[in-house]
Amino acid sequence: SSVTIETSLIERNQWSGIVLAEGAASVTNTRIVDNGGTGIRADWTGGSLTLSGNRMSGNRYPLQLTTDKLGATSGESIDSLLGNTNDSLIVVCCGNISAPDTLRTSPKLPWRIDNTDLTFVDSTIWKIEAGATIGMTQGTFFTFDGGALRADGDTARILFTSADQNRGDWGHLLFNSTTDTSLIRNVEFKYGGGHGTNGTLRIASSIVHPVVLDTVNINNSSTTGLRLNGPSIVTGPVVVDSNDGTGMLVRYADISLTDSRFVGNGGHGLWSNSQATGLTVERSVMSDNGDWGASLSGDNTTVGNSSLTGNTNGGLWIGATSPVVRGDTIESNGGTGLDVSDASNSVVENNIIADNSN
Repeated sequence: SSVTIETSLIERNQWSGIVLAEGAASVTNTRIVDNGGTGIRADWTGGSLTLSGNRMSGNRYPLQLTTDKLGATSGESIDSLLGNTNDSLIVVCCGNISAPDTLRTSPKLPWRIDNTDLTFVDSTIWKIEAGATIGMTQGTFFTFDGGALRADGDTARILFTSADQNRGDWGHLLFNSTTDTSLIRNVEFKYGGGHGTNGTLRIASSIVHPVVLDTVNINNSSTTGLRLNGPSIVTGPVVVDSNDGTGMLVRYADISLTDSRFVGNGGHGLWSNSQATGLTVERSVMSDNGDWGASLSGDNTTVGNSSLTGNTNGGLWIGATSPVVRGDTIESNGGTGLDVSDASNSVVENNIIADNSN
């Protein structure tokens, strides 16, 4: 079945203006105004939806769409969806997101995602504009099984958060596979890490195109903040504070972290395994964590001009060959200040190591 609505006026209804139930639907060049509910509700999965040239204002919300209908928003200008009691796009279950054009989230029209998963497939590009907010209720997961994310907060922070503002309210943002380079710039992730996931922001080893991280803040997660397992380029500070698990886990080679913070996490502040060779940490803070400030296992690791203080089980542990520890302050930790387990070709110089328990 199919429905076509064009060049119409739909106004002053008690509930929603248009409710679309199944099949294919097209709504074009129509004014949907002053209705008591949502302007257009498309609550079914499957079929197709086309939106173009419409005007929605004076409604409670402009649009409520299932995830597989989000691509239809590319046919509308953001301004044509404004002027409602709540200028938010409501996203409900279900279906993969495959958009022929770039899918955009604007600060003018925040997304409210109601207990559903968003899976991006094919070559879908999700562009999040500076200042935009993505708000979630319980249990939302974002997964890239294709496509790419361009979250560029160059002029204003982008925020992923939950409605209830409790740790673990939502799950994760996972890059499983991508068809292009992704960018996360000046983005804050709050209250994620729940519903069985093991990290709020996760970059899998299976991706081919890298994720660029430039000024990322992850806090108040109920598990690890950032799990970096695959191709990544870090060009700006990483701030991972106040998470219940480890702040950041690195399992990929040649990562450089500068002017970063790993503070107040329940596990290690920074943790790397043997795959994280060539890790460099400069001018960073790893303090007040529930385990070690940094526990690092990749060969050729460098920690320089950084502060590791007040951690429960120790300051800096390095279990690999050829480490460089230079110009660091390692003080007032609950265990050992500095433990270089394999001292082969190690360089340890110009550090302050004081007032640690061991």
